[in-house]
Amino acid sequence: MDASVKHDSTAIVAVTWDKVANKVQLVSHRIFQPTTEEPLDFERCVEGTVRQIRERFRLMAVYFDPYQMQAVAQRLRSCGVPMREYPQTMDRLTALGSNLYDLIKGSGLTGLSRRGDPAGGLACGGAGDAAGLEAQQRKDLAQN
Repeated sequence: MDASVKHDSTAIVAVTWDKVANKVQLVSHRIFQPTTEEPLDFERCVEGTVRQIRERFRLMAVYFDPYQMQAVAQRLRSCGVPMREYPQTMDRLTALGSNLYDLIKGSGLTGLSRRGDPAGGLACGGAGDAAGLEAQQRKDLAQN
């Protein structure tokens, strides 16, 4: 999960690991585009979306950039959402872009669940080290 108040997009992406297809499966995404005139309401938009995903699915982890997300993370943690801090750094953003490119190029990413349900998932994440993120997600999935 990555956020911006006024000048950039805020995105929430939910993915799961499809054991049968052996692929990362995109199950939900939301993009919020705040403006100077209409800044993002973090509580209503960001927290609301995470809570909706949590109500519908077994949420394994929410990876977030702590830069503008600490208050959101604290509120979500207090209601039992498994928050994981994942700062955006140049090396992590580079790894993310490279891993995403490889997933797309190698057909390692699918778009919808087999049920055709585009709204849900096991993990929500934003920008970060995709290889490390994938390893942590696999560990999370193995524990459940």
